[in-house]
Amino acid sequence: MAILEIKDMVKAYDGDPIFDGFSLNVEKGDVIAVLGPSGCGKSTMLRCINGLEKIQGGDILLNGESVVKEEKDMPGVRKKIGMVFQSYELFGHMRVIDNLTLGPVKAKGDDKAEAEKRALALLDRVGLKDKAQSYPRNLSGGQQQRVAILRAMLMDPEIFLFDEVTAALDPEMVQEVLSLVGELAKEGKTMLIVTHEMEFARKVANRILFMEEGHIIEDTGPEEFFEHPTTERSRRFLEGLHYN
Repeated sequence: MAILEIKDMVKAYDGDPIFDGFSLNVEKGDVIAVLGPSGCGKSTMLRCINGLEKIQGGDILLNGESVVKEEKDMPGVRKKIGMVFQSYELFGHMRVIDNLTLGPVKAKGDDKAEAEKRALALLDRVGLKDKAQSYPRNLSGGQQQRVAILRAMLMDPEIFLFDEVTAALDPEMVQEVLSLVGELAKEGKTMLIVTHEMEFARKVANRILFMEEGHIIEDTGPEEFFEHPTTERSRRFLEGLHYN
């Protein structure tokens, strides 16, 4: 059974369709890089999965259970889906350690001391243990994004959703964030990664999803996509990035 199933999803804004019968299966351990031009629906798809956008038709299932049928169950669903945004979404009035432990303690009921122990271990892993008592404003963009990823990790989600997590970063900060995402891939985590980082997508993903106007144009392996794209639209996309 797929860990995530999107079945005939319909989503529109003011009558303007974004998805009209969109379907996708994600297997456990899949690392899927979602590529495509701006406005093709990549980020909207992630937001629909996480319940941040309501759909008008179809269904989304996590481990065979619908995540859209009962809105009151959405907080429980979000415990299983770790989403990381390009804008970090850290609480500015809270220290790093408190940003990290808020979810495990409040949403999952974890012991605070144990949550702090895990948080410090993860901060140490990415070289940020000395920032535990700092506020987000005192961190660089790359440091804030790594904290945002660690926050998702501490919830032990069944699937990670990454929405252009390097888009707001200076070029020199991109690699430190991508390295952390790459480590998660090596650990066998299930991930959907919306990205414009082509080399990263080729290296870390086992599937490339290329989208255009709310449709999947290609769903294939990284070598096949980058070396032998099967559609003219994919070829033009790669040529526009000077990749081919």
